[in-house]
Amino acid sequence: MLRLLTDHIKKYDVDTVVLLGFSILIMLLAGCSANTTSSGTTSSGTEVVYQQETVLIPDEPQHNKHDKHAALKNRKSRMDENITSAKQQLSEQLNISEQDIELVSVKSVVWRDRSLGCPLPDRMYAQVLVDGYLIELKAKQLSFFFHGADKGKPFLCQSPKKNGYIDAEKNNI
Repeated sequence: MLRLLTDHIKKYDVDTVVLLGFSILIMLLAGCSANTTSSGTTSSGTEVVYQQETVLIPDEPQHNKHDKHAALKNRKSRMDENITSAKQQLSEQLNISEQDIELVSVKSVVWRDRSLGCPLPDRMYAQVLVDGYLIELKAKQLSFFFHGADKGKPFLCQSPKKNGYIDAEKNNI
């Protein structure tokens, strides 16, 4: 490459090569300049404005109280649907009325893997944190635990994994 360049330069006189190099340098510097607006005055006192393209980067989106309230209301609505679904599943499994099922607790949790705290034997799960919830119901003096991901339906976990989740509310997650 260097040999090709030196052979090419030999064909031209030094002034042409210097002028070409200087022109390339000016073009490179012009392409790297800041996108600003500047002004100056000429010797006759006329103001001249030089402007290049200005790119505006938007600020972080501003969420108002209404948006936050709507998001919380939507999350509560989904959780109510999940509780209803868990109660329906349990009432069908135990062949009892939903009124005979007591809601003991609902927790926002972060599951430690894709098993959602309920691993099946001889299965492997992706080791990723998953936002979800844990619903505890009581019926016939027994506790039943339903696990779920934030965007998934609850399922009854017969053998929950010990320490399978992080309590999101206690840990401010």
